[in-house]
Amino acid sequence: MRLARTSSPGPTIHGVRVVINELTLHVSPIKLREYLAMGKPVVSTPLPAVVEFARRTDVVEVASDAPAFLAALDRAIADDSDDRRRARQAAVQHDTWETRAAEVERVIEAALRR
Repeated sequence: MRLARTSSPGPTIHGVRVVINELTLHVSPIKLREYLAMGKPVVSTPLPAVVEFARRTDVVEVASDAPAFLAALDRAIADDSDDRRRARQAAVQHDTWETRAAEVERVIEAALRR
């Protein structure tokens, strides 16, 4: 999803807009990491996985209602720079499918040892 906050040329802000409900409380949107890997600014609704990621990094804006979402879009636009793009990419550089598979393998092996 591409969100354009203004009609003037400038950065495209990527939004992870998901309605928070019992089903979505347990999702971790792959799009978040894809957008960050591209160095794109991201604004998200407060999915628990995104909130946790935002706590560990400073590369994602989280907003819980429409006015906060619009304000976060404005901050993301104002804060966009080459340094911020590199920081976004660095935040997810180790989030690969290989890393994820190794984590799953460790969990399974630990469960089998019990």
